[in-house]
Amino acid sequence: MKLTSNKVMGLILIVCSVVVATMLAYIMDQSSQETADSCTCGDSCEMKTYEIPKVIYFGAAALMLMVISGILLLIKKDSEKSIDRKAEWNDRGKNLEPDEKKIYSQIVEKDGAAFQSELVEKAGFTKVKVTRILDKLEANGLLERRRRGLTNLIVLKDKKE
Repeated sequence: MKLTSNKVMGLILIVCSVVVATMLAYIMDQSSQETADSCTCGDSCEMKTYEIPKVIYFGAAALMLMVISGILLLIKKDSEKSIDRKAEWNDRGKNLEPDEKKIYSQIVEKDGAAFQSELVEKAGFTKVKVTRILDKLEANGLLERRRRGLTNLIVLKDKKE
């Protein structure tokens, strides 16, 4: 397992919560022991029945939240994969012509998917010019168009596809 910042933080949270839970259990045990030992009435003393303080319940709830947070951090996917994909996409778009590169880089900035209408607005090109550029990029296997209502969703392809 590759340890990333999320995974390290998750492990730290879990280990800390186990340590705090152990300390909490020890304190509860010592407290009940002292309560029982301080009684001089014999076996019928009411002090022998130890009641858990309400603050302990709050501590236990906080510990559970820490453990759950730690587990979620352990299983959370890191953003490294998207960084790798962006690097791959940028590498594939190096040799494009300036207008193609402008459209392609806008799609990369949008994490590999953008609506064609957004590209027209941001690029400052006509719809026809953007369509022709997208035709060329699609022919080169860099992207694909997916119809969404009255517009197209432009999605960059990975090398594997």
